[in-house]
Amino acid sequence: MIVQTTAVALLVAGSASAAALANVKQYSHEAVFSEDADFGLCIPTMKFEGGLGGRPAMDFSFLPADPLCAVGQQETLNPNIITNRICDRVSTVCGANQVAQTLCREAQMKIRTLGTRDKSTADTWNTLLGFAGALTNPDGGPAEPEFTMRDLKKMKKRDSPSEKRAIIPCSVTEWIDTCTGWPAAVPVVKRDAEAAPEAVTSVNLKKRSAAPAPAPAPEPEVKRSDIEADTAKAKAKAKRQVEFIACSTTEWLDDCTGWP
Repeated sequence: MIVQTTAVALLVAGSASAAALANVKQYSHEAVFSEDADFGLCIPTMKFEGGLGGRPAMDFSFLPADPLCAVGQQETLNPNIITNRICDRVSTVCGANQVAQTLCREAQMKIRTLGTRDKSTADTWNTLLGFAGALTNPDGGPAEPEFTMRDLKKMKKRDSPSEKRAIIPCSVTEWIDTCTGWPAAVPVVKRDAEAAPEAVTSVNLKKRSAAPAPAPAPEPEVKRSDIEADTAKAKAKAKRQVEFIACSTTEWLDDCTGWP
């Protein structure tokens, strides 16, 4: 009887130990898989935005939102290229744990199965990785193709400062880091009408008459004596002119008048 009781006690104790060991193993197994995903240095979200990479404002594409994940990656219309890029960076340079790497690959397969290429694709990806509600247009571009030019103007007006900044004048004698511009020129103060001299009006303005053109000078009168004198001078000059006779180096000429 004592032997049977001891055997039963040992059997019960062994069953309890086995159950406890099974519970410990089960708890340990669940602890490993319930570890939080740690993406290390990266935030593996995706953005879907217009105007990325110098594209037109209404041309939408995908790109990793984290600069460390986006190194060397251009914007693209295919979200599967971006998901693969993000998971590669998570597994290599981000320092993510194994849970985060596995979660990223599972999300990558779901996005490939989803087959969409719009804002909902980026929203789904961010939600699968635990970043639900992450902004898909962090650079301020249009969030969806349904945006119109009126919406773009509203965004620009919203981003522009509504209040004028106070002007901090610069100086030519000292350096001012916070100066915003040069002071305005001193305005010209208009004199009062009472202090101003009497205005010149059409009443007291005397119009000058045009100066008369000078009369042409009269031609000098030609006298007969002047004509006779000029004639006599001409005759005397003609008499003084003699025939040119060239001198010679070989013979003597008394009447030669000059050398040739």
